[in-house]
Amino acid sequence: MIEAINDIRKKSIIKNIFYNDIKIQEEDLHKSRILSIFEGSTARTVGSLTAGAFMAGFLNYLGADDRLNGIIAAIPVLSGAVMFLSPLFFETRSRRKAPITIGAFVARLLLSFLILVPLIIRNKNIGLAYLAVSYFMAHLIISFVAPPTTTWQISLAPERIRGKYFGIRESVVLGFVTIVTLGMGRILDASKISGQQSNAFFLLFVLVLILSIINFIFACLIREPEVKLSGRPVQKSDVFLLPLRDKTFRKITGLIILWNLGYQMSAPFTSVYMVSGLKLNYTFITLTGIFAAAASVINARILGKIADKQSWLHISGICVGFQIASQLLWFFVNKDTAFYLAPFSQLLSGAAWGGINIAIMNIQFKYSPESMKTIYIGFSSAIGGLVGFASSLAGSLLITVLGNYRLTYFGFTAGSMQILFALSGILMILCLAYINLLKNKIK
Repeated sequence: MIEAINDIRKKSIIKNIFYNDIKIQEEDLHKSRILSIFEGSTARTVGSLTAGAFMAGFLNYLGADDRLNGIIAAIPVLSGAVMFLSPLFFETRSRRKAPITIGAFVARLLLSFLILVPLIIRNKNIGLAYLAVSYFMAHLIISFVAPPTTTWQISLAPERIRGKYFGIRESVVLGFVTIVTLGMGRILDASKISGQQSNAFFLLFVLVLILSIINFIFACLIREPEVKLSGRPVQKSDVFLLPLRDKTFRKITGLIILWNLGYQMSAPFTSVYMVSGLKLNYTFITLTGIFAAAASVINARILGKIADKQSWLHISGICVGFQIASQLLWFFVNKDTAFYLAPFSQLLSGAAWGGINIAIMNIQFKYSPESMKTIYIGFSSAIGGLVGFASSLAGSLLITVLGNYRLTYFGFTAGSMQILFALSGILMILCLAYINLLKNKIK
């Protein structure tokens, strides 16, 4: 009898968390928007601690070379291809909170378990293989739940306040990420000097585990507005055909393709270049990240307000312009100029990322049909992921082909990665031109 009562209680708790049928009031949405900020802060911090300079340093510690380091860094982009399949699962469900939150939690647990490589797996090749597979599986799950997660986040904020809200949300998220990553960077630098890197990386992944648990709790507390489903069942062909048949959304997909083609060519190698190329310490790298975060926080607030008056396409053009300037500036960053050019380049990139993510997210949301958003967002994101990974592989191939080649002019020398950054910036100019074209063609 007691067991039966406990089972009923457990089912009631699960229903209240994941399948709450009580009509959502404005007060519930307000609370959920606040909780979403905390959830986003912990989620982004886990992402930052398991990517960029931290992952590049961890791979370097495990013995991975620059080429492998860059390819593993591009795995999150490749995993985006699974978004093609996401709509087949989610578009038949008006309640998506359970698979989203549980899936994201499992993915972050996999990321925290990467510490098993130096602790248990002693063989270098086996360890790196385990890391690559686990990293891929984690991001595969994250990418699978990404389209409905995007829809869920945006649905919490009415369109009239969407720009302002996401500007505030992005500011808080970036501020939290900065504080945690700066502290972790200082710890890693101190451990490197004292020869205790293994302990520092162990602490890093324990922190990832703790943040993952906190993130899961916040996600469970956020209410989910019921999703409007399509009147007909989703066919496998719909995943490809519906977005392709939509003339307007084809143009949005073109924007996603051009952005990923230019940006992802060099993005995975920025942290690799700072860690193994320029030999910068974690504290300096994190401090440059503070410049980026400060620019992001300020720009996110400004761009959010502008978006409410102008358009998200207008915001994306501004952000791509900042990123172009950052990529071209990286061409001039070497060991002699890194002290003052790297922070400035990161500042420009931070200004770009203060708005590019929320701009692309809102553009996809706006130009997709109300009842088919997961299909459309999944399609464009998957295409972008495939193009982005192919572009990263092309960047890796270029670095291999160029090898130790040095481009010298007027006494300045640029290596293979600097040439890659310049090429990436040039490709992004095409993306900026395309955005300006789109602003005149779609409303």
